[in-house]
Amino acid sequence: MNGVSKRVCVAMLTINAITPHIKENAEWAICGIVFV
Repeated sequence: MNGVSKRVCVAMLTINAITPHIKENAEWAICGIVFV
């Protein structure tokens, strides 16, 4: 992943943490795993 992808991922993970009802939960969880 490039820097932009990481930033978007972190931003979305943050938003998801604030609004856990987002349906793309699994996708962003995977994104977080890949990011780490």
